[in-house]
Amino acid sequence: MPARRILSGRHAVREALTSSRTEVHAIYILSGESLADLVELARRRGVAVAERDRAQFVVLAETDRHQGVVAVVGDYDYAEPEALLDCARAAQEKALLVALDGIQDPQNLGAIVRSASFFGAHGVVLPRDRAAHVTGAVVRASAGATERTRIALCTNLVRTIESYKREGLWIIGAALSGGRAPTEIDLRDPIVLVIGSEGKGLRPLVLRACDHVATLPPSGGEAVAALNASAAAAVLLYEARRQRGTPRSR
Repeated sequence: MPARRILSGRHAVREALTSSRTEVHAIYILSGESLADLVELARRRGVAVAERDRAQFVVLAETDRHQGVVAVVGDYDYAEPEALLDCARAAQEKALLVALDGIQDPQNLGAIVRSASFFGAHGVVLPRDRAAHVTGAVVRASAGATERTRIALCTNLVRTIESYKREGLWIIGAALSGGRAPTEIDLRDPIVLVIGSEGKGLRPLVLRACDHVATLPPSGGEAVAALNASAAAAVLLYEARRQRGTPRSR
């Protein structure tokens, strides 16, 4: 039986239908819902559309957050880590990548991918083991951004980081303390932003592989609860994009 994922929600299904990398097998609409735009997208791609009653839909959607539409799609098309550099070259831009060290919460992963897509990152790197991968819940949390963002799997994150260094990228790790404010680090060169796990942060080996460490200073300098991984990633991505819109002074 071919691998499949169940995507639910209008944003996720729309992104799947408009992505050339997502194999869409079928679309199911909750009886009584008016989703003419999604139905038209499906028909343009030659994807079958069928209605289901509410009882059938709850079983099919695997969640109550389905917004009346579900797509049955193929397994996620992961990239190789080096292919993310090709995305930057194709765009004629300096690479902006995000690497995740042990993010296990699907909501955090989805939110990070959504931020990466919004701020123009060229891809996201995930470890093969002990990390969340792209599931229906992650697609939903990303509002479908997973279907338009290149995501790579790596066997060893430190080795992957070192390979990016050899390609001329700078490695910027995010840490709760001990680093410099992101505004004090030049993020206009080709970079990899490395975000640690929700509870433990970056592992020591990963932290040692970083060229710079960024720490988000709390307002007023007071000790407060740290931002979660997805919020920290969004701030760093914003700062990288902001700096890249500022002419470099030499």
